[in-house]
Amino acid sequence: NDFHLHLKKYESHRVCNCGACRTANNLSVKFVAHYGEITMSSIRQYKKLFGKEVIVAHRLLKNDIEQHEYSLFTDDLMAASKSWTTMEETWSPLERSEKVYDSGPIGFTYLAMDPLLGQLPAIEHINFDYSGPKSIVLETEAVINAPMHIVFDVVADVTWRPKWIPGIGPEVTDVNSKLTQSGQTHRCIVNEPRIIGHDYHIDQDVICFSETPEKKTHGVLYKLHRLSDGRTRIQATLWIPRNPMKAIMFKMMMKKKMMGMFDQSWSNLKFYCEELATRGENHSFTLMLQPEPEHVRA
Repeated sequence: NDFHLHLKKYESHRVCNCGACRTANNLSVKFVAHYGEITMSSIRQYKKLFGKEVIVAHRLLKNDIEQHEYSLFTDDLMAASKSWTTMEETWSPLERSEKVYDSGPIGFTYLAMDPLLGQLPAIEHINFDYSGPKSIVLETEAVINAPMHIVFDVVADVTWRPKWIPGIGPEVTDVNSKLTQSGQTHRCIVNEPRIIGHDYHIDQDVICFSETPEKKTHGVLYKLHRLSDGRTRIQATLWIPRNPMKAIMFKMMMKKKMMGMFDQSWSNLKFYCEELATRGENHSFTLMLQPEPEHVRA
């Protein structure tokens, strides 16, 4: 259930439209439990299992069970388990079967797990944004001579932030997901609140998303616009909860410093993205924004 709940949540929160991400919610899970002697070999940092029983466990996945999701226990396992007791009340009927492989006949008991899917709770929509009135205290933008998808890939890669945003820590921490999605968290400055990315809206010519600290003391709305000749306009709008006095104080004491930080950030981002475009390369972290054409998926 945790496995499917994770996939269900990713389907409602995802940004990437590659084939793997779009079809992740179709994945299924099987459990095969077997008992027997094996050997283990270490190759560099990896450990690999060898032996007849390892082959048997893999062969057991080729069976006549109609269900896509099940738990399977071999007779060898049950015979070797002194504490094994027959399950009488389960979420689906216990079934018996036997398959003959080149290693001989293997008997097993299995039960389908499909009925458990009915227990999955609905995904709760969480509003990560500040729902009260806001005051815009800063707006800034830049034009980058690189395609919109390259610029977005760099900006969306939270682990890359120290490379182009000045004044933050040497590394980003508290990243709860390596895949960009609504609800992804990161922390750029030690002892500062975690930042949450959310409300991604993507179409052919415009991408926008927001980043808000957990305490919702402020937020930034990013907008990327596809321009002609493969260029991109990126805009950032900084807001705080509406408070006339705080807005005045920000503009008097913080705005110039923040503008300087954004100007340097745009300069760094522009240099890196334009280098990628010139070399015909993509950022190492790449999101597919549009679904693949049918002939590519086929």
